[in-house]
Amino acid sequence: MLIPANPKQKRLVTALLREQKKAFQKTGRDAFRGGPFHFSLEPTPLSGEDTELLTLKAMRSAPIPAHFAFAYEKTGLIITAENIGRMSAANLERWESAITQYFQMERQAKGGATSALLH
Repeated sequence: MLIPANPKQKRLVTALLREQKKAFQKTGRDAFRGGPFHFSLEPTPLSGEDTELLTLKAMRSAPIPAHFAFAYEKTGLIITAENIGRMSAANLERWESAITQYFQMERQAKGGATSALLH
């Protein structure tokens, strides 16, 4: 345990312990060694745009076909074997159109890097 050497340090330690106690009451866990020193107790929701950007970043770094990321960027849809049966005909058409557009652009790039299509 830290033993404050002067009144100013004692006030600082007291304030930090008070904040730690508030964090525990809010989150149900103690701060952890090596974790962030400062954090917000209030969650900050992501905007739709932030969510889309983070999803695209994850898709681009994952081992998935680039045309899927392109179709997501164009349509906002992620179509999988698990959810394809629940998609409307209009959404499936939008998705397939985006996939077709990707491959048309790839052909027009005349051998250029397909990853350039995603930026």
